[in-house]
Amino acid sequence: MRAAGIRPIIAWVDNHLFIRLPCNRIDEYNVTHSQQATAIQANSSPLQDGGQIWFKGQCLADGTHEEFAEDCQFPIQDMATTSSFAFATEHINFRSDQLGIPWEPTKDTPFTSKPTFMGFEWDLENKTVALTHGKRNKYLYAIMEWHKSAKHTLEDMQKLHGRLLHASLTIPEGSAYLTSLQTMLGIFGSNPFMPHTPPRGLTADLQWWSHALSSSPLLVGVMNRLLWYIYLLT
Repeated sequence: MRAAGIRPIIAWVDNHLFIRLPCNRIDEYNVTHSQQATAIQANSSPLQDGGQIWFKGQCLADGTHEEFAEDCQFPIQDMATTSSFAFATEHINFRSDQLGIPWEPTKDTPFTSKPTFMGFEWDLENKTVALTHGKRNKYLYAIMEWHKSAKHTLEDMQKLHGRLLHASLTIPEGSAYLTSLQTMLGIFGSNPFMPHTPPRGLTADLQWWSHALSSSPLLVGVMNRLLWYIYLLT
């Protein structure tokens, strides 16, 4: 897809987000993209951390480097015929058919300025990101289920912690209310299947999360880290 000029593309597990640029922004994007490719080549990428392969870009002000999911070698191509955008769904499907990739049609969504990806709703015009209503309700239900038992296994704790950790990406202050769950990690020792009583402060932490997830309107955070993360992936 990238080699054919269909980009930016972001993949997370089995989800793929295609971002299409207006035709009048392609040249500007490709200039920046070329600079990123040059920096990546100079840094002897790719690199590997555990199971993750990544590409090192330019040095940032804090001494760290940009991290990319690809080498940025291929520019965007202008495939527009009837629209003002670089490509359309038909171009994606054409390449997919060539590669033998079976998409699930029921999961396709039209191009929009508010795509849903990784459980978040991204408002590209206002540069905000929010937890979707579905995820918010799912996490509230998980907290309710947690309160039904006085003791919990390691798996119970890990599932709840993972969900609230995900929510904290758009509710940064929620990180301070994950400490009791994280403390509970050390309780199980060599008995992960033995239910244990949660730490004393966990009830108050979960009350805070219930209030935060129930707040109306839907909690929205400025893109900041998440938009930067998406930018680096492209």
